[in-house]
Amino acid sequence: MIRAAQDPDLDAAAAAAWQDYAVDDVTLATVPGDHFVCFTRPHDTVRLIAGAVRR
Repeated sequence: MIRAAQDPDLDAAAAAAWQDYAVDDVTLATVPGDHFVCFTRPHDTVRLIAGAVRR
């Protein structure tokens, strides 16, 4: 899961709570930026996802 550090609607505890609904482990990556960081820094987002898929 990718969480934006400056997203006022999703703090670290709320993001970690997704583990309660997942079958497997949830890995949380916090990146600098606001809710729309995946659109403003798409290369960073793709790099995180690609790294997770390779594991």
